Amino acid sequence: MSVIRAELGLNEISKKMKAYGDFVNTYIIAFKACTEELPSYWVGDDASAFKKKIEEITPCLEKYRDDLYTFADYLSKIYMIFNTIEQSYNRSINV
Repeated sequence: MSVIRAELGLNEISKKMKAYGDFVNTYIIAFKACTEELPSYWVGDDASAFKKKIEEITPCLEKYRDDLYTFADYLSKIYMIFNTIEQSYNRSINV
């Protein structure tokens, strides 16, 4: 029974990690849009420095998003393995 609870927990965590990756992705898109529009509203050294900071942060956020997706994929594979093992076990003892 604890295997079933763990299996369901992994599946839920996997889905939530994917959803959080999607959430982070929306902010990446917003940051990129901000850097494109910024020069039309704000000029000068402060604007350039701010734009540069956003451009430095964006690759880090993209890596974080990709890591979230990778982790979610990893958890979903563990979920599938649990499922396969449980099905094989049930067949072997004729449940």
